[in-house]
Amino acid sequence: MPQAVVLNSVDEVFGALRLSNTSLFGDQTSPGWLFRGHADPDWTLTPSVWRKDFLDRYRRPNALFPKLIQDALRTPIEVNPWVEVLQLCPDARARLPELLERLLTEYTLVRAFFIMANDLALTDNKRAWPHFGSRLKPTAATLLDEPDLAPHTIAQHYGVPTRLLDWTRDPLTALAFALEGAENSSELTIWAFDHKDYLAQAQNWLQPGEHSLHIYEGSGRENSYLHAQRGAFTYIHRGEVTYLRTGTYPTVDQIVPDFMFKRFSIPVTPEAKVHLAVGLIRERRTRAHLMPNLSSCAEVAVSTFRLGLNF
Repeated sequence: MPQAVVLNSVDEVFGALRLSNTSLFGDQTSPGWLFRGHADPDWTLTPSVWRKDFLDRYRRPNALFPKLIQDALRTPIEVNPWVEVLQLCPDARARLPELLERLLTEYTLVRAFFIMANDLALTDNKRAWPHFGSRLKPTAATLLDEPDLAPHTIAQHYGVPTRLLDWTRDPLTALAFALEGAENSSELTIWAFDHKDYLAQAQNWLQPGEHSLHIYEGSGRENSYLHAQRGAFTYIHRGEVTYLRTGTYPTVDQIVPDFMFKRFSIPVTPEAKVHLAVGLIRERRTRAHLMPNLSSCAEVAVSTFRLGLNF
């Protein structure tokens, strides 16, 4: 099990969750930690596309995708390791339609996001959007290829479900996002992952052909929100192969050794949530600071007023 740290008071929270806390995060001047906040302690480190409810939430209300998948399966899949997996694992072919439906749903949602952004002439700090062809029907081999992570990070960042899992390099930012979704929660969870140590040591235990964790920092220079949130993303390379073989998609904490994780538990009452919110305002970790736009400023101004505070 990862190292568990219970923070029972607001003072403990703001004392522990800071990068200058050398007792927890070491004395490196440029710490390699990534953080992720959960409003529910039962949530796992699983990207949206591989969560149990993904297809229930995003499945198309017609039979288009099953038809496309059946057509795709008639096309020879000539990209390794898929041929190997389908030949060696008798259950893999039975799992392939669901895998393809998940990936086709992801492809379509990401594609629709960028088509809409282009149609509205929206830009992201003058960054060109990726070009998506007019085809809705990629081949099975194309779907099973590694995704182009650059457009996926932008789509994921704005709420489109993808195979990426988003993190932040700032622990208080993780706390802010956990608290934002904690209306009915009595416990928050902050995951801390020493990705610098992982990158340095992973080659010591990874075997050829196994799934592995890829870390994509993104570019804050190209995206103001990503810069404000100090965002990063993880992607499980060959996770689809593991799913075909086992029927289960691996989570980040199943890949990363326990000693590279810390898991902070924060029991909260309604009163504690208010004090945490006030602390985050003072630490400049509000929605306005993390998603800098005028709408966020208005939202934070109103919530701050309701708490009886002034900037």
